[in-house]
Amino acid sequence: DQGYNFIQQGDADQAIAVGNKLLEMRHARGFEIIALAFEQQGRSEEAIKVLRDGVSKVPQAWPLWELLGNLHSDQDD
Repeated sequence: DQGYNFIQQGDADQAIAVGNKLLEMRHARGFEIIALAFEQQGRSEEAIKVLRDGVSKVPQAWPLWELLGNLHSDQDD
């Protein structure tokens, strides 16, 4: 929840830090939080890269697929 709260507050750097901690704990939501923070910073390509890594490691995590599809759609891809 803390990572999502940082995103809502516009603090992408803190959200990325939380996302990285989640990844260290092997939690799939870390990929999502980092990608959302990158997207917030206008770094869509990096967000897509993070999500591609996430879906390759945790293919059953549907929120990662959904966000990846949304980012591709936003880029008319």
